[in-house]
Amino acid sequence: MTRISAGNVTPNALESHQPPATPAAKAPSAGLHADGFERANSAHRAQSSINAEPMVPGSGRVPSLPLSVHNRMVELTDSSTLNGMHDLQSRIRELDKLMVDHKDPRGLFTSLYRVITDGAVDSVERRIYEDNKWAQDLIPHFGKRYLDNLHGELTGGEVTGAWEAYYRQARDPSVSRERVTGMGAIVHLVADLPKALVDTGAHKERRDDFMYFGDVLLEVYPEMVQAARDGHGVDMHPLFDMFKAGDVVDAIAGQGTATRAAYQTIRNKTWYAARGLSDFRQPAAQAEIDISWRGFDKLMAGLDAAGKFRE
Repeated sequence: MTRISAGNVTPNALESHQPPATPAAKAPSAGLHADGFERANSAHRAQSSINAEPMVPGSGRVPSLPLSVHNRMVELTDSSTLNGMHDLQSRIRELDKLMVDHKDPRGLFTSLYRVITDGAVDSVERRIYEDNKWAQDLIPHFGKRYLDNLHGELTGGEVTGAWEAYYRQARDPSVSRERVTGMGAIVHLVADLPKALVDTGAHKERRDDFMYFGDVLLEVYPEMVQAARDGHGVDMHPLFDMFKAGDVVDAIAGQGTATRAAYQTIRNKTWYAARGLSDFRQPAAQAEIDISWRGFDKLMAGLDAAGKFRE
């Protein structure tokens, strides 16, 4: 290759053949066009759109949820894979965390149920029952009904009338969250527990163990109140102490006395409903269950409208 030598060219000759120098164009700042105005980065925006996780739309007070969270909740509520009381305990804990983290009001009762389940599992582990195996079986049968109804709510599947009322209230911003929480508790005790008892055997020799099981729920009453407050900012103390009448009773007989008296009535009704569901009295027993939760719902609605939960 022949190299062209510039050795004989004078500096003046080189200057005479070069075009006049022009000022170098100033490169626009990052994110700015030549006119100095910022433009939307369409490539970045498109990539962000691709990376954004799909959302499952909410309804009313129920927020939209990331698809991965929704799918995990569907998985956790699939009772066909439920394997005993410890599996239930783990699922309820995770469901509670997910719904608290995402401010999902459908989890108002779940925070209470986490405490209930922990207390029930602990009671079995302490072997306080005459038939400990029966109590161990009761816990997942009881929990299964909660899981099944939440699963139906999440997937558009089957939901009982009682739980449908709960989820409808959870979506409705005009309904206080205290009322929603109380509704979940009564539905699970009045509508679900009798059927769980039927599943595990509501024989008369199990009555004492059933009463022990109820005592466990009362033992964790303060933790339930705290869980509702910590998880959702809900004060369940007025409801659990039966409002002003409960405060009067508690002042005389001790904190929680009114709650125990009310719960004792519910517990007795639950036991006799379960016994009735097991034989020819089934239609009447089911009607009594429906009357009970609907009556409580009506009472709660009146108290809510009167502002009792906001005092």
